[in-house]
Amino acid sequence: RDIIRKSKTNNILEVGGVLRHYSPMLPGEVLDKFEKGEGIINEDAITYNPIRKYDLIVSISTLEHVGFDDDIKDPDGIIKALNNLKIRCLNKNGKIVITIPIGYNRYVDAHLCSGKLSFTKETYFKKVRFNRWREVSKEEAINIRYGPHCANAIVVGIIQNQ
Repeated sequence: RDIIRKSKTNNILEVGGVLRHYSPMLPGEVLDKFEKGEGIINEDAITYNPIRKYDLIVSISTLEHVGFDDDIKDPDGIIKALNNLKIRCLNKNGKIVITIPIGYNRYVDAHLCSGKLSFTKETYFKKVRFNRWREVSKEEAINIRYGPHCANAIVVGIIQNQ
């Protein structure tokens, strides 16, 4: 939320309708293939081609589902989604900020290890208590198991468009 509030623009896209469950007054548009609701753009992050580009794209624990929870599986779904968001949806000098749980999607974990997600910056966190997180190394985070119903480690990835 702080990234959005500190942003100097309302030209924001959230991929996955997560933030509205915590703060309904956040600016911007929401792209979510499945969630229904007023103001939600029901299109796929892999193919979405907006009329205007965004200065900031935010996604909270959503992109790991792309291609993984779909009927037709695509191990590279997250890569395709990130590439589309960067090329078709993000303004020059714009920024993408996403969180991804470690251990939920084995393909995403492999892409993280290989650097295929092309983050400009990535920071890893380990859950130490309910809703308390501590920054850890990538090596430590990548070996933490998911679950049973929530992440015990996440990555915050940033892509800065040039």
